[in-house]
Amino acid sequence: MKRVGKTTICVVSLICVIAAALAGTATAAGTAGQRDTSFGKGGKVTVGFPSESAGSSGPQYELPFEFTPGNQKMALAPGGKVVVAGAQKVARFLEDGKLDPTFGENGVVRVARPTGGVFVLSGTAVDSLGRVILVGLTRPLPTNSTPDPVISSATVMRFTAAGKPDPTFGTDGVLITDFGLGDPAAPGGTYTGPSVGLRSVTVDSQNRIIVSGGYVTELSKCASSVNSRGFVARLTQSGSLDPSFGAGGIRALDTIASLGRIAPFSGGYLTAGTGGPFCTAAEGPAQLLTAFTGDGNLNSSFASFSFRTLKNVTPIAMTVTPTNKILLLGQQQHETVYHKVKKVVENKKGEKKKVTRRVGKRIEYQVVVRLLPSGAFDPGFSRIGSAKYVDPKNGSFSDLTGNAGDRTYLVGNFGKRVSPSPNNHILRRTFVLGCLNPKGTYNRAFGRRGKVRTGFGGPSSALATQVLVDGKGRILVGGSVVTPELPSGGGFAIARYLPGS
Repeated sequence: MKRVGKTTICVVSLICVIAAALAGTATAAGTAGQRDTSFGKGGKVTVGFPSESAGSSGPQYELPFEFTPGNQKMALAPGGKVVVAGAQKVARFLEDGKLDPTFGENGVVRVARPTGGVFVLSGTAVDSLGRVILVGLTRPLPTNSTPDPVISSATVMRFTAAGKPDPTFGTDGVLITDFGLGDPAAPGGTYTGPSVGLRSVTVDSQNRIIVSGGYVTELSKCASSVNSRGFVARLTQSGSLDPSFGAGGIRALDTIASLGRIAPFSGGYLTAGTGGPFCTAAEGPAQLLTAFTGDGNLNSSFASFSFRTLKNVTPIAMTVTPTNKILLLGQQQHETVYHKVKKVVENKKGEKKKVTRRVGKRIEYQVVVRLLPSGAFDPGFSRIGSAKYVDPKNGSFSDLTGNAGDRTYLVGNFGKRVSPSPNNHILRRTFVLGCLNPKGTYNRAFGRRGKVRTGFGGPSSALATQVLVDGKGRILVGGSVVTPELPSGGGFAIARYLPGS
């Protein structure tokens, strides 16, 4: 009996140990959509950024890049860290959400303005050594009240893992260049300077920087639009064009006006771009994906000779998932949905009868598309590879990403009126994070019916613009925030969520 008793005790103890272990695992995984309280304060952090202005751009040309200042971008860094960058400031947070004291001055680096110019940020990345890369364009400071409407130079900055300008890159960590693309044609000859801008950046396995963008080739035949070309380029560790990539380090495409977001894909890179229109009336496809090999040539194994024209979606966001599938988020659209409503009406004789009327309601929605690595629609996603998703109330989605399990995360903002007065249309906005199952339906175990809303306290207003999944599967959502709690009045906010089991 004693042996049986001891055996029973041992078995019970073993069960308890296993149960405790399983309980610990469940706690670590957390509830799907729950904010990760080990990050910042209640799963949230904010950092102030100074306001930026590049002045009026004068005559408005349809350029292959943006002069718009004030962009703030987020990127993952080694060790579970996250970097947030603006044109004038970079901040790095530790895995627990505190500013990293080993980066710059207490976690913050001030970005010096280029001599005689204004830097406009368009993208950021972090390599495996922890070096931070900023890309965009530099436009000259105006000699009068109106800046030049066209002149700009591609700009790349690299900082060491400690937050100092990298002396081994460019000139004291800064590269301002036209990549040898030259000045655009203009009436009577050529324009007075180059018109080149970068739109996106990624880093390869050898820590080489790959950028995408566009440059203006001709102004002479148009009043408002231009002729331009999209390009990708790869840099060496010192910041020179890599001669082993493309044609002398760069691959420009005559029939594509601009190349935007770039992502690693199938041993090379995938870009989202526009094919026109050009001011000479020549037009390429309005929206398309272009695949490149690792050495900068067109990847003919993708779609139709490396190009995938997009006819059913105008993407505002593109990403490649860990399973090499392609996710696209379309711009906001609307349609009217009708439903039948029964009412009891009374005629002039006082007689009552039931009538059925069709009532229309305006629905705002966006399309999500998932493509296979070949470029074909993925039938495993909503059966046809695309689906419509109703937008959050008074808001919209702005970015998306996917995890290794083919779940899709959508982020955007929800707007709530601050006053019931019909004359007060001010909205207070909060983050929205939605989770889709691999088949494209909302994961109802995630948050509330597949969505989570997050505010940042008091009278703050926050718009989510980015979503990333870190090495532990946690979801980071970042975006702009306006709040009196920051001395600058506004900046960048991040919330981190648990994916669940």
